[in-house]
Amino acid sequence: KDTIKAAFTSFSFLALFPLLLTGYFQLDEWLNIEETSKQVLNYFERNIWIWIPLVLVTVAAAFAVGYLQTLFKYGNFVISADSDRIYITRGVFTTNAYSIQKPRVQAIKIQQSLLKRIFGMVEIKLVSAGQEIIGNETEVNSLYPFMDKKKAYQLVNQLLPDYHIVENMHRLPKKVLWLRLVRPYYFTVAAAIILLFVKREWLYAAAIVLLVEVIFRVIDYSFTSYLREEEYIQVREGGLYTRTIHTKWRNLQQIEVSHSWLQRKFGVTTIQFYNRAKPFQLTLLMDLSKEEAEAFYERFCRRSAKPRLIRQEAVSEE
Repeated sequence: KDTIKAAFTSFSFLALFPLLLTGYFQLDEWLNIEETSKQVLNYFERNIWIWIPLVLVTVAAAFAVGYLQTLFKYGNFVISADSDRIYITRGVFTTNAYSIQKPRVQAIKIQQSLLKRIFGMVEIKLVSAGQEIIGNETEVNSLYPFMDKKKAYQLVNQLLPDYHIVENMHRLPKKVLWLRLVRPYYFTVAAAIILLFVKREWLYAAAIVLLVEVIFRVIDYSFTSYLREEEYIQVREGGLYTRTIHTKWRNLQQIEVSHSWLQRKFGVTTIQFYNRAKPFQLTLLMDLSKEEAEAFYERFCRRSAKPRLIRQEAVSEE
């Protein structure tokens, strides 16, 4: 059941269509089937009813390809652990295996696309430091990326008992919604300028872009939330694609507190948290109230005897 959901939410079924196009062009190059294709298309146009079974067969084939592709990649998926490490193996024909040292886990990252949210699925990654690094990429080890949310949270609590993911968090103040709605609409302005010079009669499309931007900002505000506890912090950001970061205070290496002119007018700030990795794992919490920002600042200063803190003011307008 999880594999079927994974094949759908990963859009792996779309792999069939580039395969069909590639096969068509290769055949046309060798056999010159363009005329035959036109005749077949004309036949389908004269017999509309044939499209129904054709579409059904195509959809079934696409999902079959997506299911097999997902099965080959994530089949035989096994997660195990001992007191020191987490072990992960996956794959049917080609087996991939790797392990993660529990003490090196710096944060837990939970990601959800819109489809995964509809199906109640999440992807959980463990941000770790001091392991093998490829180039300048952060070493982020993914657990099964199409897991039921409740099962995933239970699994994390079993593998890493010190981390407790919480679903209910604090929302941002309502004034933040008005702040985000009055910020400049750069995409709308850019679309209006382009249409003005390229296709002036389509200038009304800029209004559609404006509406989409407003909807995205409202959704982003609705899903942005945070939790500040004595031992850990948890931040969720994003709208259609959400990302939740759960980390311990002791794992934070640095924070930055900044605010623009517009944020000062609304009494809010932006905080950036950095976890130790290569490069740093950045967590961004925008438009937090000054009171909460001070509480975050004080708790960070108490986490160690010699905190590394950067306070920064952004003088440029957003």
